[in-house]
Amino acid sequence: DEPAEHWYGRLYRISPDGFRGDWVASMTSGDGRPGEPKTFLNDFLFGPGGEVIGAGTSAERRPDARSHAALARLLPGAVDRGSPAGPDPSFGGGVGLVESSFFPDAPHLEAANALSRQGKKLLIAGEGNNDLLLTRYTRNGLLDRRFGRGGAVTTDFRAFTVDRANAVAVAADGEIFAAGSSGHGCFRQCVSMLLARYGKNGRLVRKFGAEGIVSPNVDADAYGKGAAEIAYDLSLREQGKILVGGIVKGPNSSRFFLRRFLADGRPDPSFGRRGRLSTLPVAADRRR
Repeated sequence: DEPAEHWYGRLYRISPDGFRGDWVASMTSGDGRPGEPKTFLNDFLFGPGGEVIGAGTSAERRPDARSHAALARLLPGAVDRGSPAGPDPSFGGGVGLVESSFFPDAPHLEAANALSRQGKKLLIAGEGNNDLLLTRYTRNGLLDRRFGRGGAVTTDFRAFTVDRANAVAVAADGEIFAAGSSGHGCFRQCVSMLLARYGKNGRLVRKFGAEGIVSPNVDADAYGKGAAEIAYDLSLREQGKILVGGIVKGPNSSRFFLRRFLADGRPDPSFGRRGRLSTLPVAADRRR
């Protein structure tokens, strides 16, 4: 909330032995110029010629500023030369840092948490006005208005809760899978994993799960009040199966989980226990 804080959405390169590294590119200039937004880099892709496409969030430097989903092409050659660089000024039709504003009058944030390619297009998944958000751009950063409604798709799984995507994957036929979380139950104090399947143009595939969405309730009895199971990654496997991974936690412990689903959204009975497995619990350190 401190407007003087400098967040640059930086990309770092780490040496193969893991002992050396430095930042090589940034979603902004990275030198604290007046008026620059603070940015976070949440995901990135490598492109031809050494370019890097980054996705994340941006916000003005004031305490009450709303965050926007952000997309930038970091200057080609920056990663190869190791010379810190900002966004390509030609990206997004000359904008450089492309910022979303699908809900200009809403009080809630917009965020890009994951990035993937759909053919030559760039696909972003995240959150917009408390709903799961998907947006599509051309490879040069222009909003693809043929996708969804005006370039964006929002999915409200449960009323009066926050639904968000933290991971996105695109199948060979162009279908889109997004995974993240959705609030539910426990007087709206619990969070369950969410997995959604869309056609290539952003319409939910209704034959998948319940009208296109799978969201098994987190076990509040096992993990306690405020339990949360949140997906942070997914992988499309053979025979149409989907592997989803993340963290499940309660007030006193947390653990990693994996779930595997069949092509129609049902749990894969051949994986773990009824399609799910988790690590041993890691106890919370109450001294911190």
